[in-house]
Parts: sequence; C-alpha cells; structure tokens
Amino acid sequence: GTGKKQSPQTEKFLEDARAQRKRNLDHYNENRMVYQQAQKKLSDQISNAVLQCTGPFRIPDHRGVLDSSAVWKALYLEDGRVFTNLTEEPGPGFSVDLMLDASASRLGVQEVIAAQAYVIASSMEKCHIPVQVYSFCSMRGYTALRLFCGYGETDAKERIFDYFAAG
Repeated sequence: GTGKKQSPQTEKFLEDARAQRKRNLDHYNENRMVYQQAQKKLSDQISNAVLQCTGPFRIPDHRGVLDSSAVWKALYLEDGRVFTNLTEEPGPGFSVDLMLDASASRLGVQEVIAAQAYVIASSMEKCHIPVQVYSFCSMRGYTALRLFCGYGETDAKERIFDYFAAG
C-alpha cells in the first residue's frame, strides 16, 4: 500500500464488501447443485440456439437458384432478389455483456444476483461466447461501473462473487 490511512467510511465500505463476498460464495456453495444444474441446462439451451444460427443459410440474391416464393416481391416490391444462394456462417458473431444492477434496491438479493450472473457467465464461456460482467450503482451523484470479468478472462469469473450493492 501507499501507507495512507483510509477514512473510516472507506474502511467500513471495504469491510462490508468483503463480508458480502463471503455471503455470496456461501449462498452459491449451499445451493451448488441447483446452480450447476441451471448452468448445464442453460449451456445446453445456448448451444442448441447457436447451432441453429450456423449455416448453411439460403440468402436472397439476384442470381442463383430460383425461389418461386419470392417472385411476388419482384412484382409488387420491386425486389429483384428472386434467387437464393447458400452461404456458410462461421457461427454466432456476437458477445454478451451482463450489466448487474448494484443499486441499494438490490441489497436484499445480492447473493442470488451474484450466483445467477456466475451461472450465466459460465454458460456463455462453456459455449465459447465472449462475455463481460459489469455492475453499476450511483454513489454521491456519480454512476460507478465495476468490471468483474472481461472478454476472454476465463479465470476471472470468480470475481463476480465480489458483487456488492451500494448507493
């Protein structure tokens, strides 16, 4: 450290945050089976959805194989793309950002929010979808954002249990 003494308010805030992390972890561990089952189910659902998003896809084009169901578009909408071509998509080209409400209104459900965010982030990671997890709250007229884990930080998911509501 810098050797500076922190204010009593800061000390109290940090102490409360450490105590909340312990409560978050205790809650998750006490309900581990439920959360692990939820993670498996969510991972399976995400994986199935991602599989639905992969090619080949038929895309409208001005040349290719005639799509007779699209001919009306040429006549009435002046859309000349009445042919289709197949294209391969490499998979979902997206990432997920989870923004957790850490305002004072969440004080009574912090443990559940932390556990749910951990389940969602773990499920995304298992499906190879980049994920970031943030929280926000207002303190003294400022909105504070906190990054728990960024894209590709697979070992940082545990920091989600640092979730702490304030404001």
